[in-house]
Amino acid sequence: MGTISIPLGFSSGTFTPSVAIDEGTYIITAMQTDAAGNDSGLSPAMAPNLVIDKTKPTVTNVDSDGKTFYVADMPTKTIRVSFIEDVSTPAISVNPPINSQFVYDCSDSDQKTYCFDYSIPPNTFVTHTILISDAADAAGNIQNPNNTHTFNINTIVCYVDADKDGYGSNVTVTPPDGTCDIADSESSNNNDCNDTNAAINPAATEVCDGVDNDCDGSTDEGCTPNNTLAGFGSVNTYAEITDDGTFDITGPISLEAWIYPTQWQYPHQGQIISKIQESSQSGYFLAVGNDGGSEGHIKFVYGDGSNLKVLTTSTPPLSLNTWQHIAAVSTGTKMSIYVNGVLKKEENISGSIATNNRPLGIGRANEAPDRYFVGKIDEVRIWNTALSAATITAWYQNTIAFCHPNYSSLAGYYECDDFTPATTLQATVGTNGIVSNVYYMPANNATFTGPKPPTVEVCDGVDNDCDGTIDEGVTTTYYLDADGDGYGLASSPIQACSLPSGYAAVSGDCDDGNSSIKPGAIEVCDGVDNDCDGNINEQLTITSAQTGNWTATSTWVGGVVPAEIDNVIIAAGHTVTADVPVTRSSCSTTTVNAVGNLATNATFTNSGTMTIDGYFQINQGGWATGNAFIYRPGSRLIFENTSGPYDVNGDAYWPSVNVPTNVFVNGAGGITMNVSRSIQGRFLDFFRCTKCQ
Repeated sequence: MGTISIPLGFSSGTFTPSVAIDEGTYIITAMQTDAAGNDSGLSPAMAPNLVIDKTKPTVTNVDSDGKTFYVADMPTKTIRVSFIEDVSTPAISVNPPINSQFVYDCSDSDQKTYCFDYSIPPNTFVTHTILISDAADAAGNIQNPNNTHTFNINTIVCYVDADKDGYGSNVTVTPPDGTCDIADSESSNNNDCNDTNAAINPAATEVCDGVDNDCDGSTDEGCTPNNTLAGFGSVNTYAEITDDGTFDITGPISLEAWIYPTQWQYPHQGQIISKIQESSQSGYFLAVGNDGGSEGHIKFVYGDGSNLKVLTTSTPPLSLNTWQHIAAVSTGTKMSIYVNGVLKKEENISGSIATNNRPLGIGRANEAPDRYFVGKIDEVRIWNTALSAATITAWYQNTIAFCHPNYSSLAGYYECDDFTPATTLQATVGTNGIVSNVYYMPANNATFTGPKPPTVEVCDGVDNDCDGTIDEGVTTTYYLDADGDGYGLASSPIQACSLPSGYAAVSGDCDDGNSSIKPGAIEVCDGVDNDCDGNINEQLTITSAQTGNWTATSTWVGGVVPAEIDNVIIAAGHTVTADVPVTRSSCSTTTVNAVGNLATNATFTNSGTMTIDGYFQINQGGWATGNAFIYRPGSRLIFENTSGPYDVNGDAYWPSVNVPTNVFVNGAGGITMNVSRSIQGRFLDFFRCTKCQ
């Protein structure tokens, strides 16, 4: 028996137990109060017990908080909830009301057990609260009024909607919140026929792709095919174009096709495009399949009248039952093979192509019928030129159109888009052929875009939208950047797909012969517009706002750290410490007001005018150099070195004119005077001077 404790002073309202309510009996410890309303400790005799019985029926799932019963996939079922009350005749109510009555002594005659059997309707999610008011004690006081317990009933059934398209699978799930939410991969229906693809559902539009897109049990019904293929299945399945000189190509040549092999041939490879005559060592062919026992190879062959020139892939690049684009190219000096636009094999092989009077075959060898291809063929292209790798990559996924850069060299083009069975192989370019036992069906090739070239222009040097203009509206403007500083001249723009050498992506340079002059450069006193903002030697006057480091924005009014060229004022009462080297340009002024202090922990280089009415302090590790240090009456030059003397040897920070009126040597290191210097006023700790002249 477990215990559920109600906090001290709790008298009414809803109390959530601190432990999970599982099957069993729980003692609810209650507090009693005295006549004045003060808590007077636990009252075990007044403590009611609560029993959760989940065995009628077997509950399919219980939430982790122990307070929610899931009875999924059930019609009307019954669940029993009971509690034990040690005092007689408690007042009991349930909100919302239940559809049965409480039964006294329903499970154990030795205890006062109250229970009810709750009939659970389907598709229900409801929260019930049991309200218990105990009977009065001998003095007439109601003990532990309004003690409550809350439990949930959930029979909502949802279906897993893994692709979140609003249509579920046949897998059921009980939602913790009682709602079938798409965000939680839940649906109230199980009408999806493919729960891994959100584009496939009862609301989808059927397209010609060999898939039941709209889940109505039929495939490709009512669709208009936009790309079909020719299927080849046996030795008697082929296409053939009678020799008419169109394909008697003697120089550079390119052969292309989309293929879907379903079986490799042995011992000979299956021919895709064939105009070979081995007896005369003439013509050419492109084949795939077995090569010496290794399957999935591509072989490209042509004959020069004396010998056959052969290029075969080293590693098999092809797979069964998948669409792949293959291309073979001969320049006359080099042979190349590509798969999906990627170069797979290339060798320097030279020679011209000898002609013959054989027909051109598609799907089998024109003179060896046993060398046939088993699978699907689409988009057959024969060129009397050597296509570049870039052109193959740019166009292999698209139907050939007049804007193809080699369109005039297209000797034969067979799209295989005769959707109904026919005996004629229609040529988009070239000569029609005949077919035997060839079947047609939707190509279902997700990579091939279909019968039209892309309508969106992309930056690739190709007229993608076939409007006669290349890369219009998609290029980027770049600017001549001769000095390589990352900023170009606005007056020298070009349009390109990527950043050319010697150009920049942004303009704004005002001197393309000097890399130190550009937008964002530091303005210096040289009579030049260093930062290209149209102003020369522009300065700010920046005053200290408080004591702090030179490089901290909080030190300065306006939060601006002074640039080399800016005029600086150290205000009275502020100590500004240069914790990194600081350089002041020749046209800058630095003013230390009376009772202001400029301290340096590094080298402070002053090329402008520095006027000190307050203090200039050189700390250990600091130094000052440059010119025009002017000390006014009452000013101080302070040394704060802790080890080793500072050597004074004609140093600019202690000039021979406009000398400091007071010198303080506060550090233990002292100073060494190697030159005579004048002091007006005091030289504190002068006795520590180790060498004076």
